[in-house]
Amino acid sequence: MKKITLLLFITLLTAVNSRSSHYLCNDIRMEQIGPNQFRIILRIAGSQTLNPASSIGISVIEQNVNTLFTTKSLSLDSSRVISTTISGTTYGFTIAYYSDTIQLPNSINGYYTSSNHCCRAQVTNHSINGGVVFTCDAPNPMITGGNSNPKFIDYPDSLFLVVGLNRILDFSSTDTDGDSLVYSLINPFDMTGSGGAKPFNLLSYGTGYSLLNILGPGSTCNINSSTGIVNARSTQIGQYVIAVKCEEYRNGVKIGQVIRDITIPSINASFPTSIDEKLAYFNLSIYPNPTNGNFTVSMEDYKGDNYTMQVTDVSGKLVYSESINFSKSIISLNELNKGIYFVKVSDGINQVVKKIVIQ
Repeated sequence: MKKITLLLFITLLTAVNSRSSHYLCNDIRMEQIGPNQFRIILRIAGSQTLNPASSIGISVIEQNVNTLFTTKSLSLDSSRVISTTISGTTYGFTIAYYSDTIQLPNSINGYYTSSNHCCRAQVTNHSINGGVVFTCDAPNPMITGGNSNPKFIDYPDSLFLVVGLNRILDFSSTDTDGDSLVYSLINPFDMTGSGGAKPFNLLSYGTGYSLLNILGPGSTCNINSSTGIVNARSTQIGQYVIAVKCEEYRNGVKIGQVIRDITIPSINASFPTSIDEKLAYFNLSIYPNPTNGNFTVSMEDYKGDNYTMQVTDVSGKLVYSESINFSKSIISLNELNKGIYFVKVSDGINQVVKKIVIQ
């Protein structure tokens, strides 16, 4: 990620969002980790002053029939602070990561997640203090080969606008199943229907704005349906909500979708020459937990660095260690006694410690 991009993004986000309750970016997806077993993974971005909640509730609803299957409380896995100090002033924002596992029975209808929250930061192209919906769709768990939703590129890469200049905004995704991906711009959601069900209410556009005119009069904003690359040109300073839907198709049949909803600043650019980035935390999750001794250590935004993992018991005694060089590592500690242990993962500067229960 370019340093100049980071500065422009975090400076604008800090300026428009001082309330910890306001959301600036989000996406949620389901990742299959076993037969009928999934991880639900939510990423949220807010201002640097954001104090992430310890958990966020979501509903899991059967598609088509709109029947509530269950509610889940996604636990905060970790948060990552990106910040920089310019002339004595610190700018930054926080990305919080939430997840939980769920067992989904087979259903020809498939499922979707739903969670409605207030409020958004004040934006230029939509109603003030609108709501936001976290949602994704997943197919019948018995689909041949299984399925995990596509994963959007890490933000905030490339996501800012400069008045009067053509910009390329990257909303691309990766799909571990090799499904065909189709992208489109959509009207952001404001709130869910009764009980969290579809159809979702749409966020109202302000005067002069619409899905066909997202950035206002004289501007352009269009997406390549095959790549997820958005070409945009703004004509005035402001904060603009852009939502992109990524649909996944297998053998010509749509099987799921994810949505990224994000506030993007448009500025009159002034380009500094030297900016420092600081990653105060990295995201780490461990599952299943509790475990029989076999578990997965997963880093959501793994950048290819080398990490050291250490496992200690409640007395602080080191019982296991190894190097981690992949985004996911399967650990087997079947020889350990049942009880509580602590897993510490470090990059040499930052570290995250997670409690795990072996039973």
